[in-house]
Order: sequence, then C-alpha cells, then structure tokens
Amino acid sequence: MSISRLICWIVIAITGAVALYAGVFFAKKQVQAEKAAGDAVVFTLSDYRGISYDQTEWADKVMLINFWATWCTPCREEMPMLADFQQRYSEKGLQVIGIALDDVEPVERFADTMDINYPLLMSDESTPELMNKYNDIGAIPFSLITDREGRVVETKLGVFTSDELEAMIEPLLE
Repeated sequence: MSISRLICWIVIAITGAVALYAGVFFAKKQVQAEKAAGDAVVFTLSDYRGISYDQTEWADKVMLINFWATWCTPCREEMPMLADFQQRYSEKGLQVIGIALDDVEPVERFADTMDINYPLLMSDESTPELMNKYNDIGAIPFSLITDREGRVVETKLGVFTSDELEAMIEPLLE
C-alpha cells in the first residue's frame, strides 16, 4: 500500500470518527432538549438573607433563571446585562432570578458591591438536579428561560449577548 493511499484511508477514518461523534453528541442534545421541553421548573430556595422563595412567586411571568457563582468571571460579567434586562422588561412580565452555586458569605459581599435588581437565591441539595436536568455538562454560567406557565422554552450554556437574549425573551413577553 502506498503512503498516499494510507494517508487517504487515515483521513477517511478520522472524518468518519468525527462525523460519528458529532452525530451522537447532537442526537444526545436533541433527546435531552425534547425530554426537558415543556417541563415546568419547580424550586424552593432562600436568598442570601434567608428569605424563602419558590417559583410561584413569579406566576404568569417569563423567568430567566441564571445559575452563577462569585468565582465565575463570565458569570459576574454577565450580571449587569441581566440587571438591565430586569429593569427594561419587568413591566412586560420578565423576572430574572440568579441561583448562586456558592456560599452565602461571598454572595452577600458580592451583592453589596453590585447593583443587582433581581433575587439572588442560594443553591441547595435540589439545585444540581434542577440544573443537570437541562445542562448535563454542569458548567456555568447557565440559564433557563421559561414561558408564562413556567415551562422551559430555552436554555443557554455560556454568556448571553444582548441581542441573543432579546431575541429569546421578546416573543415570550408579547
């Protein structure tokens, strides 16, 4: 077998392996999205001051639930934009909710230095189940967007751009 023929077979094998991996990866994501689609988000969590909230606090609202931590630089960088969206769209029915995957003390110190106008809830033993239902990677920042009935309609791993977030929430607020 010539070297060029061997290289050709190696390229074909690598291309096939990449295609197979991509197919499995995207099929898994599709199954996960279909499994989660339409599920209502249910939680009861306390904020960093100890005040308890559950999702019924925001019945009939579009919720943007953002999983974050004080040690996550992209999370902290995204928060002023989320606060801006809370201010701009709250009257139309948007409620941003932060769920901190962190300890109370750093969240309290962080909240004292930032102008955050939405609830910063603290994760508990139920949070990993809620997050992992929609995010099997477990990375943050991670966000869920629900419709007015509390059903998850969008998920986002990573930081939103303003245009991307606006395109996701505006149709839900009409």
